[in-house]
Amino acid sequence: MKDLKQLKTALSGENLKMLLEKHKLTRWRFSKDMNVNYHTTYQWIKGICPPSDSNAIKAALYFGIMTSPPKTMKNRYEKIIDALIKKRKDTKAPPKAGKTKEEE
Repeated sequence: MKDLKQLKTALSGENLKMLLEKHKLTRWRFSKDMNVNYHTTYQWIKGICPPSDSNAIKAALYFGIMTSPPKTMKNRYEKIIDALIKKRKDTKAPPKAGKTKEEE
């Protein structure tokens, strides 16, 4: 596992903003998939506070920075982590605002 301090740094501030852009994700989609308050992700992006240890690991799994959780965390959060990984694979970005093809 990567050092947790480095991981938290990699997943906050401009680094998180670049990851969201790279994966073409909105902050709303990321917040929803992570089951984290939208304002909390704002604080991470602005560098007001870093993600908690568990949220840093969840985000690392979400973005593929980490391929499996640490053994100490896996038992405790196994259902949440498995659901998050599955949700990320199955979820597409929300449709853009505006008229749909049916409405035109």
